[in-house]
Amino acid sequence: MSPLTCDEGTGRCLMSCAPKCLGRECGPDGCGGLCGQCPSPQTCDDGSGQCTPPCTPDCTGKQCGPDGCGSLCGTCTFPQICDASSGQCMAGGDCGTITYEGCCTGQTLKYCQNGKLLKQDCTQDPKCGWDSKNSYYNCGTMGGADPSGQFPKKCP
Repeated sequence: MSPLTCDEGTGRCLMSCAPKCLGRECGPDGCGGLCGQCPSPQTCDDGSGQCTPPCTPDCTGKQCGPDGCGSLCGTCTFPQICDASSGQCMAGGDCGTITYEGCCTGQTLKYCQNGKLLKQDCTQDPKCGWDSKNSYYNCGTMGGADPSGQFPKKCP
């Protein structure tokens, strides 16, 4: 079969698209279609192409930090910071205005953990951006910003 097809409307030859659904249950097929749909109440993880059960947020005993479903249990009021291990707000340390959720300066990830400002070089694992599964900035993402706008991508 030829990789070209003729568009009868324009008379131009176009590259045909072969859907890429091998190992995918759902999500985009790379050609403008879908590989399938998930049965309710499951949702599709477009990245992996797999159906996933609905997520139940878990904020038991937590004031702040991720809820395990892509949202937050709460945020801390500046100058307090979120202690990632306990999910509790605590007095700020050397982090300034940088929070646990972090921010990006170019391809450098900056975030506050237990009152300490930490930095990670994302050039080997591009890109620095919002990690929607964990609700913080991370390396190895698509490079986007927090869709809620609550945590700006660019570091102060």
